[in-house]
Amino acid sequence: MTNAVMHARGPFRFGIDTTSRCTRVEVWDYSPESAPETLVGPSDREVGGWGLAIVHRFSDRWGTSRRGRWKCIWSEIATDR
Repeated sequence: MTNAVMHARGPFRFGIDTTSRCTRVEVWDYSPESAPETLVGPSDREVGGWGLAIVHRFSDRWGTSRRGRWKCIWSEIATDR
């Protein structure tokens, strides 16, 4: 969500949903930039840029989607961990 606050040009939305299978977190923003195609984290000496690397590390699944002007980055964590 920090990326949406710091970099998006316009509104953003946050959603969380829990089912018996998983917890899903979504962050939607109006940023015209495409969602990243590949995960490239910062070097060990960088202070920022760790957001998606952290999402990748702690998620069972994550990805991106687009609906009109809205871009979404979503993450799922299995309930049975």
